[in-house]
Amino acid sequence: MAIIWASLIVDDKPFETASLFFQTFRWEDGSWKMVRSYIEAEIPTEKMLSLEITTKER
Repeated sequence: MAIIWASLIVDDKPFETASLFFQTFRWEDGSWKMVRSYIEAEIPTEKMLSLEITTKER
């Protein structure tokens, strides 16, 4: 799974919102295939900066 967030800067001024992108991949036939893509838009940048990312092994 890849999780990426992005926000724009226009005229040296950052936007106050960001977009969060989730992409899920599966190994098939000798290569990685994207099986799901999801975008959450207009998330306040301050919320994104306060997120904690943790990992969990299965």
